Amino acid sequence: MEKEVKVVDSNTMEPETTKTGSRIKRLITKTKDGSDNITFSIGIIAGGIDIIESFESDAVYYMIEGKSTIEWDRNSAELTEGVAIYIPAGTEMRYRAKKDHKLISIFSPARI
Repeated sequence: MEKEVKVVDSNTMEPETTKTGSRIKRLITKTKDGSDNITFSIGIIAGGIDIIESFESDAVYYMIEGKSTIEWDRNSAELTEGVAIYIPAGTEMRYRAKKDHKLISIFSPARI
């Protein structure tokens, strides 16, 4: 796939619904856009989520609205509006939130 400058309007995209009920708009992906370096998504993450996960990519989460808690290696951080967290590849973390919240996620290298 030839790489080119892309303009993506998230307002015209329909979100994917995940198995946890979250609604994700994957704006830039490896499969769709040929980006080997990043996956960029925005989503409404379903409240009641409580998952343990680890990624092969570095991740950055940025909270647009709402609140969640991330726990790793006996540490924790509360993500609230305007807060970002960097999570190195391979870090096992627990992600929890009581209510729906809006989040931007960036993964490098690209995951999807």
